[in-house]
Amino acid sequence: LYLDARHFPLLAFTIFFDYSIARFMDLSQSGKFRRFLLASSVSLNIFILFFFKFIFYLNRSSNQTLPTPEAPLSAIASWGIPLGVSFFTFHSVSYVVDVYRRKTSASQSLVQYALFVSFFPKIAAGPIERFSAFSRQLSGNFSLNARSAYRGIR
Repeated sequence: LYLDARHFPLLAFTIFFDYSIARFMDLSQSGKFRRFLLASSVSLNIFILFFFKFIFYLNRSSNQTLPTPEAPLSAIASWGIPLGVSFFTFHSVSYVVDVYRRKTSASQSLVQYALFVSFFPKIAAGPIERFSAFSRQLSGNFSLNARSAYRGIR
């Protein structure tokens, strides 16, 4: 697991994809269409998770038997496992499931949703947090002063 700039497009893609899915899901009244959107989101997220989690191990075991350093599998596996891939995947899935179940409505702000998925302290420490709890913290009135900065650093 490590941070690599080549992983940012993956994170950006999943954020935009799941944000769009949730917005369409929120607007739709059709149960079949909502289930299709949910299945699409969950399938893509699980595919990404399994791909990056297991491509590295699959490549290592195939290189032990058939060394092919120029193979596409080797090139992708050389990127390593994206930092926090499990957490941002599960954050995205939990958000889409909550929108599907109507426990929360889809975020109107792509920036707030992106912050929810990629909020690094939560990625590093866990556990998976619900969007509704996280978004309430973002929608409050904030003022930056020395006292609040000190409290935040502590």
